[in-house]
Amino acid sequence: MSGFKVLLAEDESITALQIKNKLKSWDFDVVAVASSGEEAIKMALEKKPDIVILDIVLKGNLDGIDAAQEIKNVLNIPIIYLTAFADENTMDRAMSTEPKNYILKPFDDNELRFALEMSVYRNKIENQLKKTQNYLELITENMLDIVGQLDTKGVFLYVSPSIKKLLGYETSQIVGNSIFEFVHPEDLEMTLNCFNKCLETGKPEKIRKRVKTSTGNYKWIETMGSPISDDLNQISGAVISCRDIDDQINIEEELKSALNYSRNLIEVSLDPMVTISENGEIMDVNSATEDSTGLSREDLIGTDFSQYFTDPEKAMKGYQKTLFYGSLKDYSLTLRHISGRTMDVSFNASVYRNRAGEVEGIFAAARNITKLKKANNALKLSERHFRSLIENALDVIMVLNHQGDITYASPSVEKVFGYKVHEFLGFNIFDFIHNNDSPRLNNALTEDIRSSGSNVDFEVRCQHENGQWLNCQMVAQNLIKDPAVRGIVLNIRDITPRKEAEKARNDLEEMYSTLITASPDGFIATDLEGKITYVSEKAAFMMGWGDGKKLVSDTIFDILIPDEKDLFRKNMEMVMRNGALRNIEHKASKKYAETFVAEMNMALTQDSDGNPKGLIVTIRDVTYRKKMEKKIKSSLKEKEILLKEVHHRVKNNMQVISSLIGLQSEQVHDKKTREMFEDSKNRIRSMALIHEKLYGSEGMEKVDFSEYVKSLTESLENSYNKNNIDIIIDVEDVLMDIDQAITCGLILNELISNSLKYAFPEQTVLDNYSQSKLDEINDNEEIDSESETTLNQVSNSSLIMPFENPIISVAVCSRGDEVVMYVGDNGVGLPEGLDFEETESLGLQIVCTLVAQLEGNINLESNEGTRFIIKFKETDS
Repeated sequence: MSGFKVLLAEDESITALQIKNKLKSWDFDVVAVASSGEEAIKMALEKKPDIVILDIVLKGNLDGIDAAQEIKNVLNIPIIYLTAFADENTMDRAMSTEPKNYILKPFDDNELRFALEMSVYRNKIENQLKKTQNYLELITENMLDIVGQLDTKGVFLYVSPSIKKLLGYETSQIVGNSIFEFVHPEDLEMTLNCFNKCLETGKPEKIRKRVKTSTGNYKWIETMGSPISDDLNQISGAVISCRDIDDQINIEEELKSALNYSRNLIEVSLDPMVTISENGEIMDVNSATEDSTGLSREDLIGTDFSQYFTDPEKAMKGYQKTLFYGSLKDYSLTLRHISGRTMDVSFNASVYRNRAGEVEGIFAAARNITKLKKANNALKLSERHFRSLIENALDVIMVLNHQGDITYASPSVEKVFGYKVHEFLGFNIFDFIHNNDSPRLNNALTEDIRSSGSNVDFEVRCQHENGQWLNCQMVAQNLIKDPAVRGIVLNIRDITPRKEAEKARNDLEEMYSTLITASPDGFIATDLEGKITYVSEKAAFMMGWGDGKKLVSDTIFDILIPDEKDLFRKNMEMVMRNGALRNIEHKASKKYAETFVAEMNMALTQDSDGNPKGLIVTIRDVTYRKKMEKKIKSSLKEKEILLKEVHHRVKNNMQVISSLIGLQSEQVHDKKTREMFEDSKNRIRSMALIHEKLYGSEGMEKVDFSEYVKSLTESLENSYNKNNIDIIIDVEDVLMDIDQAITCGLILNELISNSLKYAFPEQTVLDNYSQSKLDEINDNEEIDSESETTLNQVSNSSLIMPFENPIISVAVCSRGDEVVMYVGDNGVGLPEGLDFEETESLGLQIVCTLVAQLEGNINLESNEGTRFIIKFKETDS
């Protein structure tokens, strides 16, 4: 189970140590050990372990069950309770947090190990299943189609939430009901047959049917059903997928209707119409063609179209021109009847293409122009005059017949709408009008034009050749009775740019109005002299003047108290120079002389030519905020005084403890025991110094550690009476919080004390005679009374010499987000082979424990004397 992270929450340190060692021996990674509920929550959120082992009874305000609930509210981590409590109430509370196991003390090691491994494995499987389930739910909730499962009777076992969007039902209204209850009666038999066929053949089936919605209406859907089998490979039902095809069905119906409509239009036309393939063969004709040729539709289809004209070669050339240019306009030909009579026709044709853009054939129409030819010469002169006037017009001029068919369009139609003139002719004006505007056009061309007896002016949307809708202004004049026109004349002007400009302006005004209404600030507009021209509703409310009408016509100086007016004028001058001024405060007056503090922003406005026009002033009532700020400052001052008093009392209490230890040590005659008492006093003094520095600092959250180190070193030097040792201090300006400062102070206390006590022992020096006597005694195996007398004489004649040039170095500095502490000496060093992290020395044990508490690391260099280097992360400000 290597790599699995465990958080252990146990307030009994011996039990916690034993469990921790066991977990490590099983290859679990113990990321933290907590002794309180609060600490367990904090460690869980920071370390994010794979599993938590919790004792129910913990230190602090929260017990293990409360801590477990808080952890599970944030993290999906399995919990194992390891506790001595087996009463029913405690177990019921614990079970409410859904633990993975509940083990009673004293516990069996294998029981704990099995519970850990099974809990971690089960949690991984549950997380994987949950991810898969969430993924599937996300897909089904956001898909547009309905997915469902039916049993062999057609009863819903499951349906996706998308049924709400498609049919308006909640899933609870569907599951348990038969699918056939929702099918249209006319489609029911077909649906039953399709469902039974799917189950009998074991193959997917597709069907279109009408299904009832939650509103009682019916909607067309396309359903694909696929059979599903159980564990015995027996068909147990079907999985269905349903898609909304209501729009598709409507389009198909509209297409059918359009085709019938188009065919009817062709059939009722008095002009011969014919569809010709790419190789010149007739593909279809209308009844007028049958009348004009004397042949039936069946006889004409499949024959060469050109043979029915008096000049087949010219007819074929017209056909080729149509293929080359895409269309043909007013091509003169003479059509021959089977009886031999002829008819002059004006031949119009255009190619038609498939969706891929490939030419499939030609659609041609021939109009009898025999009578028109006679009147043509008489109309040529007036036509030239008419064309000269309108062909140079910027607006589009059209002529419509009774049915609204376009019989004439001016050349400007290409510039305005993108169509060639011949592409307009013959089409109905309503083909280019937006559906929503068709009633307006129809009303204008029928009722309005009759009732007014003159021009009718209106606006509609017309479609450009590229599909864009243009806003157009139309002026219609009824000239149907005019023999020169015989139609309704439309003068059409594209006003889209004007409409877009109006919309943009309206949208901008609406946006500004919404912003002003939604803003918590008031807005006041003035001219350059300060006269108010606009007051927003919120600004008027601040002033106490209702809707603000009273304020308009006043000057902005009238809303200020007298002492503020000169300052406001200076601020206005600054805005004139700089363009804006932000976050200024003035005292303003409300109705009935009530005053408030107003925070203002001022900006200069300009006219269309860029010249200064006036000022926009935003105003916010910050009176309450100012009162709260003053109250908070006062409260903070009180708390600061209280906190300093607490630190003062803590320092005094530490002094009392130190004094008690000193008094007790005077009753002890053993030197080593008295040194232990002195070490304890130094440790207390190091912590008291922290509170002394904190008490004297400007802020209560940080300690100036450089000043602290100097004071601590001086105190230790005096305590051990080691004035002959040169202590070098190099400490940068490092600020620490009180927890880190106390910990670092204790570390420095131990390391500097060790150097002062053990690094520089005094040396014994003998003269030559005494040294020779001592060597002689050492050569003898036994020490007689004479030798003993000699040893006493040597001892009395020896000189006690101090250590030469003793130096202790102390340094503290910041390196990025890391603090580095250095304590070293040039003394005798630690004994060779000593592991300082496993020593029995209490001082070094304390140092290693405190470094671990800082989550730092400690290194030892002992090539010349002793040097300890400690590094740890600096706490956030």
